[in-house]
Amino acid sequence: MTLYELKNIFSGIIGIRSSVVVVCLWFCSVSLMAGPVIKPDIKVTLSEAHIGNLEIDTKLLDSYGRLPDHIRNFYLDTRAVFAGDAKADFTHQNILAAARKRGLAIMGGPLLGDLKSDGVSIWLRTAMDTELEVRVTAIESLASKIFQAGSSQAGIATRIHLSGLDANTAYAYSVMASGEPIAEGRFTTAPPHDYEGVLRIAFGADFHKVGVHNPNLMREIVERGARVMLMYGGSAVGGRENRINMHR
Repeated sequence: MTLYELKNIFSGIIGIRSSVVVVCLWFCSVSLMAGPVIKPDIKVTLSEAHIGNLEIDTKLLDSYGRLPDHIRNFYLDTRAVFAGDAKADFTHQNILAAARKRGLAIMGGPLLGDLKSDGVSIWLRTAMDTELEVRVTAIESLASKIFQAGSSQAGIATRIHLSGLDANTAYAYSVMASGEPIAEGRFTTAPPHDYEGVLRIAFGADFHKVGVHNPNLMREIVERGARVMLMYGGSAVGGRENRINMHR
């Protein structure tokens, strides 16, 4: 497949007719590092990661520095529940109790996707039943909007649609739960359909767990300024096969 064909495919996905679409490719085995490389404290190979036992998973978790204790311990608590119960999901009472014990308001996300010229969707998983709202502010004009997202059930993924925004505009957002901020970030809406400037789109596959934990790879993706990224399979599976509980 040629880059011209890729340009047409991704222009169709994003819904614009850009004259220049810069397609950036990343795979777990190929990365051109522009900045200084951060070396791992603990090296875990792909074949080791595929074994996926507690010892190796813990080494992978700590491979680029030990996480704050409340996050690290929540991961280990949750992993133990999934390893011991093939039917467990994030609504399991022991997982919700672990989140409360560690002082975590969310257990997953925020993840942004379904980017459009007038909005975006946000996915997250709260650790408690709560009412959510999202405050969005345009970074240049400081114009703001508040979206009432409704109720979120503990352990269940919630999707929040943001719409009515300006095209090709950078925004900051804050997710509020019962009036308290629990997540924040930034995004830029897609250009309008007749946009003729440069648009960067990244895509890749086979991150695996060793790629997800690699800050060098993540930094390169961010620093190249892609507006959106399309991920294929093998993102973090790592040899779990049909053990669905361990995929979570």
